[in-house]
Amino acid sequence: MGHLAHYFSTLNHSFTNLEINNNSLMKKLIIVLLSIVGSFCSINVKAASEVFADVIMNNGNEYADVEIKLPKGWDKKVKIIADGQKIDVAADSIAQIVFWHIKNPDNKQLICWREYALFEPETGEYHADDKSLRKKGLFEKQWFSLHHPAEYVDVWIAFAYINADEKSISFSSNLSSPYFFHKKSDKLFVHVPFARLHPGMTREWLMAFFGDDEVLAKTLEDKNELYDRGRKGAMRNGTVFTPFKYEDIADNYVPGRKN
Repeated sequence: MGHLAHYFSTLNHSFTNLEINNNSLMKKLIIVLLSIVGSFCSINVKAASEVFADVIMNNGNEYADVEIKLPKGWDKKVKIIADGQKIDVAADSIAQIVFWHIKNPDNKQLICWREYALFEPETGEYHADDKSLRKKGLFEKQWFSLHHPAEYVDVWIAFAYINADEKSISFSSNLSSPYFFHKKSDKLFVHVPFARLHPGMTREWLMAFFGDDEVLAKTLEDKNELYDRGRKGAMRNGTVFTPFKYEDIADNYVPGRKN
């Protein structure tokens, strides 16, 4: 009996230790699982879209209030999530995209995919920058952001990237002069040439491009008009140097106006 009592006593002690060990192990497992779940939730939060958009199509249809991966300047497709489905939308089928940051929904931005051209002041003709397309009479396309709307001509910016962080949205361009005019009577967006050491070249270009408005063309002849000589004022968006007041030029343009 003494041996049996010792056996059961030892067995009971073994189960008690096992129970204690299991409780300790279970606690550790729960902590690990909670940590994994927490990490997964954290990843999901970070992966959640910061940007939403209304994607208006050329045929009048619309993807409203959808998550969007903002396109690079040359992307021919735009990735959105609509009704839980990932969709690649061809840029050529999109009329425009209005988007906003989830934390600032009232600050909406407009972008569109359009043909663009260079304007030759000597001939008054438009042509593509790419020589191979120029020979075929074709034009390149790219994404643009609306910078300043006006009655007869808008000012747009060609961007390379749109960066969205947790709080805001910013644009970046690979052009030293990213500004384009779009006369509403034309389909082409037209690049505004600018060389910091030769502002007279840009002035002559502007006078030719807006030559159908004799009043504005005359105003542009005056080097003190529609021109910001202060370096601080000429630094648009804090990074782009251009002393010409493109916004005011657009506001003042009236097609066909005579002196």
